Amino acid sequence: KKYRVVGLNGGWDLKKCPLMTQLGTQGCGAVFGLSFTTVLQVEQFQIVDDGAGWSRRFYPQGNGSLGFSRALEGDLGHGEGINWRVSVSTGTQISVYFDEQNVVWTLAALDPKFEMPAQSGKELSTIHDVSFATQLSVDPDNVLSRLMLMSACMRAQVCIMCMHAIPYIIMALLAKWAAETAPLQMDVNIYDHDEITEWLNAGLIYLMIIFPVVLNAKKSSERVLEIMAFASKIHHSSHKYGKRIKVAAMCEIANILQPFFALVLSMYVAIFLSENIFLNVVLNVLALEFIANLDDALIHTFISRIYDHSTVSLAILQIDYSVNEDDEFWAESNSSKRAVREKLKTDNKNNLIWMLLTSSSSGLGLLGRLQDGRECVNSFSLQIGILDWFTISDEEIIQNGALFMEGTSDGIWAHCVSKQQRALLFKHYPEVTINRPWFGCVNVAGMGLRHSHVDFIAHILNNNTDALSLDASENNFGDDAVMTLFEKLEHNKTLKKINLANCYITNQCAIAIADSLRRNTSLRHCWLSNNFEIRDSGALALALALAKDGDDDVNNTLLAVHMMGTNVSEECQKRCTYLSNGRIIFQEKYT
Repeated sequence: KKYRVVGLNGGWDLKKCPLMTQLGTQGCGAVFGLSFTTVLQVEQFQIVDDGAGWSRRFYPQGNGSLGFSRALEGDLGHGEGINWRVSVSTGTQISVYFDEQNVVWTLAALDPKFEMPAQSGKELSTIHDVSFATQLSVDPDNVLSRLMLMSACMRAQVCIMCMHAIPYIIMALLAKWAAETAPLQMDVNIYDHDEITEWLNAGLIYLMIIFPVVLNAKKSSERVLEIMAFASKIHHSSHKYGKRIKVAAMCEIANILQPFFALVLSMYVAIFLSENIFLNVVLNVLALEFIANLDDALIHTFISRIYDHSTVSLAILQIDYSVNEDDEFWAESNSSKRAVREKLKTDNKNNLIWMLLTSSSSGLGLLGRLQDGRECVNSFSLQIGILDWFTISDEEIIQNGALFMEGTSDGIWAHCVSKQQRALLFKHYPEVTINRPWFGCVNVAGMGLRHSHVDFIAHILNNNTDALSLDASENNFGDDAVMTLFEKLEHNKTLKKINLANCYITNQCAIAIADSLRRNTSLRHCWLSNNFEIRDSGALALALALAKDGDDDVNNTLLAVHMMGTNVSEECQKRCTYLSNGRIIFQEKYT
């Protein structure tokens, strides 16, 4: 296989573009590389199969300006204008690596032994890959909700398909009985009675039954056809979701046709097998109608019980517009990209969400057309999943947490996401969580956090006045991280408690904390317990910062510094206790 990097230095002539070098093999495929020097401040490129030409091109999924992104496979009609973008100074050496699934570019010379980043799964789980995200409520009475639930969850699809089959099985057995057994047991003749009122009653009953059936079928079939069109535009990189949606739509079509089969069978049974008893006519009609609705009752109970607290998380990873996105699509739209993105996050009404996804006048235009009749979108890639914050596993949060969070409203975050789940999300996707509301204690204890998380912790505490305490104990921070944290919290006026027990703090850091505490008037409790490298000099510095007869800049508002489990001598402990008027605690007090 040979691949060309097309578009460098503004050159899009395929034959003149450089070939990538095969560097070796990793996993299941080969790794290709190319190094070049930038001529433009913003270099744009795609990767094209040398043998197939433009009919097999690769373009970025999500943000093409990142150093790592997934590569989507396109053709002559898909991927046009969606390029990787490298914004650096001219004359910079860039190396591009490609393994037919991912693209990495670095600001360095080509490395023949370069290893592509390992991914935990086939699905993307970074915030940068999401263009738009939303969450559909699970409503057993809503066609869109049922179909998306079936597309997201194979268990739901199999169970609902089996339930839809039950009335067909009953009607098939009844039809077999009416055709084979009934003639042997009774006189099969057309209902023959002179009372016109009986025929009139039977006709009215049928009319009352069939009228709402027709209306519901019309409404449901229109939505199913829309969803089929939706599935047909899904890019082959997300083909499994397209197949699932189509299967779910076919199942819904069978459900729509079900009442009509029941009506035809009931008419035959009522007219030919009633033995000239009018009551039998009425009972036969109502019995078949009950059977036709039996699966709906089962499905309603199944969804309500199993998916009571669930939502269907839908993330649009990439949209390939067939028109100019900015100058044509959004120029004619009644909304904006930012407004649609925010509305999709905050609204929980399924029908409105569907309009925001498909409409060209007020949404993303996935099924829309411009005023001149041109289709807005060629294709799009997506990811669908079931999200239930009450039952979701830690593994699911680690793998898909960012995608789920992109469509989660602040209300759901505040009331449905547990503190343990917030801590896990913060560890793996801090950039997703920092702008969410945090209340009470920000508990990230024992999460294995490092220096890189400190800026995010400070951002949360400085921008959430209801975040009154921090428990960051049992993390491998070290001196630099803790000193950085205290520096960034210097002007915080709302934090009351901070727990940094067992965070690998040494004397040097304890002295820096003491200096920071002199300028702090809001903190009430500080835990530095089980930091064994804090010795006498560090403890003494803390005591002097709280000294009752100390300098003018001593801290008079801090109630206690907890230092159990530190390496402070007994003599120094007594001195620190005296200087701080008992506010430095070396032994836990029990009452």
